[in-house]
Amino acid sequence: MGLWSDKPKQKTSAATAHEDVRVEPEPPVQAAPANAARPAYGIGDAINLMRSLPQDLQTTDIVVQVIKRTLESAKIDVAAIIVDATHKEDTIEKRIRTLQEEIAHHESEIQTRTGEISRLQVDLEETSRVKERLVMAEKLTNAGE
Repeated sequence: MGLWSDKPKQKTSAATAHEDVRVEPEPPVQAAPANAARPAYGIGDAINLMRSLPQDLQTTDIVVQVIKRTLESAKIDVAAIIVDATHKEDTIEKRIRTLQEEIAHHESEIQTRTGEISRLQVDLEETSRVKERLVMAEKLTNAGE
C-alpha cells in the first residue's frame, strides 16, 4: 500500500533495484525564530561570554577590545550582535511596559474590590444589627403572649 493512499504500491524494476538503499531521514525542521535575520552568534552568546569573565575584567577596555577582535577573527559580525541586542532591549522594554500596565490594572481592580468589601462589611453589620433587634422584638412579643 502507498503511504498516503489505499491503493497497493506497484513495484517497478527501478524501485526493486533500489530497495536496499537506505535514505537517512532529514532532521526535523525547526520553526524560524520571530526575527529570521538573527545572527548565529547573538547577544545571548555574548552575554554568556561576558558572564564567564571575572567581574573586574568585564568592563576593562582592553579585555572588551580583545573579545571584539577575537569574535571578528572567528568571522562573527559584532555589528549583528549589537543589532540583536537592540532587538532584545526593545522586546524586554515592551514586556516591562505590558507587565506594568497589567499591574496598574490589577491595582485598580484591587482598589475597586476593596471598596466593595468595605461597603459590604458596613451593610453586613447593619443587617446583623437590625436582625438582632427584630429577633429580640420577636422574643419579647412571644414572651408576653
